[in-house]
Amino acid sequence: MDKITSWVIRAFVKFKTSVKTYQNSKGNGTYFKVSFVDESGEISATCFNECVELFYDKLESKKLYFISRALLKPATNQYTGIKNEYEIYLDSKTKRQLTLFDDSGYSVTVTLWAEQVTSVVYQAIRACDYRLNSILALKGVKILDFNGYFLSTTWATDFESDPDLPETERLISWFKSLPENTKIKAVRDITFTFAGPYEPPFITLNQIYSYQNLSFTKNKYVQVIARFECFAKGDPIYKACKTANCHKKVEEIGPNKYHCKGCNKEFEDYIRMFSTRGKIVDDTSHLWLDFFSEHTKTIVGHTPEEIYSAQDNVESFYK
Repeated sequence: MDKITSWVIRAFVKFKTSVKTYQNSKGNGTYFKVSFVDESGEISATCFNECVELFYDKLESKKLYFISRALLKPATNQYTGIKNEYEIYLDSKTKRQLTLFDDSGYSVTVTLWAEQVTSVVYQAIRACDYRLNSILALKGVKILDFNGYFLSTTWATDFESDPDLPETERLISWFKSLPENTKIKAVRDITFTFAGPYEPPFITLNQIYSYQNLSFTKNKYVQVIARFECFAKGDPIYKACKTANCHKKVEEIGPNKYHCKGCNKEFEDYIRMFSTRGKIVDDTSHLWLDFFSEHTKTIVGHTPEEIYSAQDNVESFYK
């Protein structure tokens, strides 16, 4: 076999060359070489072209890394001085795996994809790599069933190292109190029973009114098939906070100065967003709903800035 990809190594970077250029019949490009070392020996790795930008700043001398899903080929370069019959070729599919455990006494393997290694996620994980007793919080991971249970990150996964939560101190205290010979079991050895995905029932708009006189201990979700009819009269656009996941209404407190009560910050500008209430109908009744900005944009086919700039379109907005 001339290439192997099913493996994982845990090794330190011994040295890294500068970025070099090459030219051949296929064109020009860039590359660099790096040497990984562990207690068993040393191996050379090479990155070409787009992977130079992907990995060069991430690989640092004397730092520890997990490497997998890279190509492993018979060594062809006889001038590195590294005694290994194989060498590694890193590519954009290279990923990283983490093993996490908590006070349940079980551990779980989490796969981190290459796209996330280049983001702020990488910084959070690096912080945990080199600080003793660090805590890593994950939200929005996917459960995989492949000869046992594992976790995989997605585009929506959030990471935070040492989050400001009561559980952080509790886990650190628990970890410090562990005997040296404590054994942690892998979560893949547990048998799970899943009830399957929940499918909210389809109901008519008239049936929704029957829920108004009922009390629920938690939210109840339903699905409806209805036609959008119109928006309620009023200003459909507001000045919103630019902070991600906030977008509360800002107040003008001076020339080019705006304050957001939601995140308690001041800004020199703002963004425009929709705040609308719309009417939907079916053959049984009608219902007024509050629409998020993205939903409103989908319905009207224009952004808040476009509607605001074209004042003549404001009246047609409600038709």
